[in-house]
Amino acid sequence: MFKKKEVITLKFKTFDPFVLKNLSPTSNKLKHPQWWKDTPPFSGDGNISSNFEPIKAPTIRRCPAINDYFSTGVTVPNWSDIEFFIDGPKKHMEWRYANNYETMELVQPHDCSQFPELSNKYLHAKIISPWIAECDSDINWMLTKPSYFSEYDEQDVLFCDGVVQFKNNFVTNVNLFFPIKDHSYTVKFTAGEPFQKYIPLTEKQVNIEAEYCTLEYYEYAEHKGRKISYHLGTLYNIFKRNNRKEKLK
Repeated sequence: MFKKKEVITLKFKTFDPFVLKNLSPTSNKLKHPQWWKDTPPFSGDGNISSNFEPIKAPTIRRCPAINDYFSTGVTVPNWSDIEFFIDGPKKHMEWRYANNYETMELVQPHDCSQFPELSNKYLHAKIISPWIAECDSDINWMLTKPSYFSEYDEQDVLFCDGVVQFKNNFVTNVNLFFPIKDHSYTVKFTAGEPFQKYIPLTEKQVNIEAEYCTLEYYEYAEHKGRKISYHLGTLYNIFKRNNRKEKLK
């Protein structure tokens, strides 16, 4: 008898009906950059000798590694136009955004004292996501920028990669570092463009769902634990340990 393959479901939830309807996270199997679609699978003659029939050389579209990258994981679209103005000489940053939630600031920078070794080189911005994510499994997910079809590749900004899991942590915020230069410059992100990517660190099949939740539920999940501890990293590890104990029972 064949054992049925386990399916892991990752649920994204938002209080914003417009974002849910128009900007929901999608499986990467459904999304490829336009330049990739426009690239033919083979190019040129690849001619080796005039005595033989020309051999066409495969293009980047035939690259197994890039194809697997495109077909793996989850892409979360940007939920708002966002523009940053970085004043390098003054080490100052300003921003504006189109999707203005009354209950929260969309951009919340960390103070430079929280990253002292980088504070002379970068300014930080945390972009608050209207999504929370929940998963019954404690598998890890690689959080990274969506390479190859992202505005990140066209602008000078550092995306903070990381490994997360959504059984104990539910936030999907984006953290960025902007280089401090000897001049001022602008960085823009467009609503609907790929904004973040989650790659499951498992061979198990992953199912993606998106649904509505109340603002109260979102705020509870997004701020879980902050009422009982100042140290979220410590609390996160406590949640992980308790879940491991439950699995052993």
